[in-house]
Amino acid sequence: YKLAFGNKDPNLGIYDLLEEYYPNEFYIKKAFSMKYLKNSNQIFEYPVGDCRADIINVGKDISCYEIKTKYDNLKRLKKQIYEYSQLFEYVYVVCSEDKYNKVKSIVPKHCGIIVFKNRKNCAYNEMKKATKSPNISSRAILEHFYQKDLINCYGENDKDDIEKKYSKENILQDYKKVLYRRCID
Repeated sequence: YKLAFGNKDPNLGIYDLLEEYYPNEFYIKKAFSMKYLKNSNQIFEYPVGDCRADIINVGKDISCYEIKTKYDNLKRLKKQIYEYSQLFEYVYVVCSEDKYNKVKSIVPKHCGIIVFKNRKNCAYNEMKKATKSPNISSRAILEHFYQKDLINCYGENDKDDIEKKYSKENILQDYKKVLYRRCID
């Protein structure tokens, strides 16, 4: 190891190897998080239905980033975007250059696309800016609250009653607060 990397931290040495020879999802996620989303509140591998959103960025808005490397297939992408679009205001696919045209043909109008180039220091290019999802669902959001969050926000945990009493926008704002607390805890 010392011959190859000198006194460099072993974790950084492995990161360098991934960058050079095998830019997989782990590497892309780490590089994207550090370079594109720096200084923000992030949740990784957030469960949504039977999918897992790679990165959720929580701030003034909630954005979701699904990463597709050259090693991934796109069979589930349409379903993933559908699920994410019910919960998050902005949905992006972060894909390798060779996946761009196929991703572009799959994603709906509101979904953004960011292309990364597999080279030293991974470069990102926003090819299509996301617009606010038209598919936000109060019910889908409420399904992602913990029971204690429902009680804290609404004084009850009956999702049907909450949905009747509060607007979708109010529920979305409360969801942002809940996700922010999860980021800092």
